[in-house]
This record gives sequence, structure tokens and C-alpha cells, in this order.
Amino acid sequence: GQICLEDMIRDHSLERVFIFHPDPWFKKRHHKRRVLNQDLLEILKKKLADSGTIYISTDVVELYDDMLSVCRDYGMSFIEDDPFWATDYRTHWSMFSEDDQRNQYFITVQFKELS
Repeated sequence: GQICLEDMIRDHSLERVFIFHPDPWFKKRHHKRRVLNQDLLEILKKKLADSGTIYISTDVVELYDDMLSVCRDYGMSFIEDDPFWATDYRTHWSMFSEDDQRNQYFITVQFKELS
């Protein structure tokens, strides 16, 4: 995934990036495999247009907390109460979570300064 982003996507060309229900990789030794990490954010910083937005969802509270931490550590700007989640968000995974009556957690972030 990261190689495709680096090699095939023009810098500053993406308006939105969606990371919906990534694998939580529960075991501590597997946390390095989680999708959202500092390396991915470095790549996305180059690929997102000015005011580009990253939308992240999960129904695993431990993963949500980890992804919040990764975004905070990177210095991301958080968009609170983004209407996207109430009006536009509908995926196979969100419907699955609703059917199983699991809480869903949402993060909307932007880079403070794009380079």
C-alpha cells in the first residue's frame, strides 16, 4: 500500500483519504503492522492537497485509542463533530458494526502544515 502511494500518486493531489476499520492486530508483537503509523502519515503529508482530510473509523476501542495517539503524536489538527460521519459515511463495515450493535469511533484529521 505505501509503495503504491509513494510511486503512483502525485504529491498534493489527494483531497481525502479514508481508513475504515483497519485490522486491529491485537497482539502487542503485531502492533507494528497496524495501518496508521508515523510512516504512513509522512507519506500522506506529501500526497494530500492543502486542507486534505483523513477520515478514520473503527469499532475497536483499543485501536481507536492507538490511532488517536498516533495522530496526536504527529501533531495533527482534529476536526470535531465532522458532519461527514452522519451524512456520508456508509460502508460494509459500518453496517456490520451496526448489526452487531458495536460502538463505532471516528477520527477526522488534517495536517497543520502541508509541505
